[in-house]
Amino acid sequence: MFTKHFLKKILLLDLLLIAFAIGRGLWRTGNPGRYFGEGRFIMGLSCAQLLGVAALAFLTLRARSKDTSGANRYRVIWLLVSAGFVFLACDEAFEIHERMDRVIHHVFAIKETKFTD
Repeated sequence: MFTKHFLKKILLLDLLLIAFAIGRGLWRTGNPGRYFGEGRFIMGLSCAQLLGVAALAFLTLRARSKDTSGANRYRVIWLLVSAGFVFLACDEAFEIHERMDRVIHHVFAIKETKFTD
């Protein structure tokens, strides 16, 4: 399904977008990391990468489902991998674990320190 040529194009696009973000950060603010981090430009790219891995795992699951040998019993692993990467993309986009951190500190009245964070 995915050829080496297609995957090379995706990798090149990733590298170009990262280089663009670094260059723009340097040009605008002198900070190469300006567009990296939560809620920044590269976060969208990170979400797309995570969803791409989830899609590849799901395609592997579908290919395994057609397999008639005993190896197809492991396809549940590909379903878990796919679901896990979808969750990671959602966490990246919606900052789920950061929000949970704040809720835990609030509910248990824990002072936020480097150790508890």
